[in-house]
Amino acid sequence: MSYPIFKNNILAFMCYLTLSAYILHANSDINQYSSNTATKILNQNELESFFKIMKGEKRLYITKGVIDNKDITAFVSIQHTESDGDISVAVEYNSLDTNLQITKIGVRNGALIFYGITGESTQSFELIQDMKSKINKLSLVSNDLHKKKLDYHNNATWSCYSHMEKLFIPNEGGLRKSVYAKLNKNLSLNAMNIRGLKHILFKEMKAQCKDIEFNMEYIQATSIYYLDSNIIILEQGDYSYEGGANGNYSTSMKAYSLNSGDELPNDIYSLFDKSKNMQLLSIINKKLKDSKEHIYTYPLTIKDLPHTFFIDSKNVKFVWQPYEIAGRAMGVISIEIPLGKLKRLIKKDSPYGYLFE
Repeated sequence: MSYPIFKNNILAFMCYLTLSAYILHANSDINQYSSNTATKILNQNELESFFKIMKGEKRLYITKGVIDNKDITAFVSIQHTESDGDISVAVEYNSLDTNLQITKIGVRNGALIFYGITGESTQSFELIQDMKSKINKLSLVSNDLHKKKLDYHNNATWSCYSHMEKLFIPNEGGLRKSVYAKLNKNLSLNAMNIRGLKHILFKEMKAQCKDIEFNMEYIQATSIYYLDSNIIILEQGDYSYEGGANGNYSTSMKAYSLNSGDELPNDIYSLFDKSKNMQLLSIINKKLKDSKEHIYTYPLTIKDLPHTFFIDSKNVKFVWQPYEIAGRAMGVISIEIPLGKLKRLIKKDSPYGYLFE
């Protein structure tokens, strides 16, 4: 069964970045609240001590449930609120695309249970942590550095701001040991825990801001684009400003196999058959024409395939970075096309081919 994950539009980080990150506390803490059948409900005072949320941490749990006799997959996030520091719990994605509100949290048989009501009908529901999946919890971890330097020669003060985010997967799910080791290296820079990853990020940010000769800014944002039993796909946004009128930004796809732990190719021909370029261009140009009123103000026609794409269980998203097919003011341009319209153009041995079945 596949688990399409909420798509946090990473372009929003260009305006102001607030996305941050997370980890689940040790299973021993869950077990102490568990019994064979009873559910232990956590009160507000217990949430802080149970989850032990760190600054810059958002924990994400993959859950399953049933609403209106329909199976549902949902991502539930837990983090501190910026205003008062209280624990905040929210459903960030659900496969029914409906408004779900969490009202209480419990623990049963070692799994977290999230209780709530639907926003439309106030129907009650339970979302249960999916302990059988290869990944049933993960964390997005962020750190920040703001450094200033006095320039006595020019009578000026320069500053450097850096923000970095990485994904951390606790070694507690159904991944094979060798697969987890590769994913940890690729995604988490070999960090053993959240604190260690934050330390590694801080060292990298210090290196970025080592020599300050003018105002500088570096932002790297990460979000989960798609996750199923075979792959995890991330959307990474990068912004840098090193003087001049404007900074530079881009977005890219990073995909990893949950069967091998290897990073998967993300060039356009890892998905599509080269011999069918003209057919694919025709479909893309038609979509660009149909989308004109929504994403730009004048007709666009491309002669070459885009370098960047994203994929989930429903669509392929084609992406053009600033300046690729339009002026900088248009920003990143993207369109989505359903898999069914592209199935005949797919490369036979594509690592993403199973999504079209």
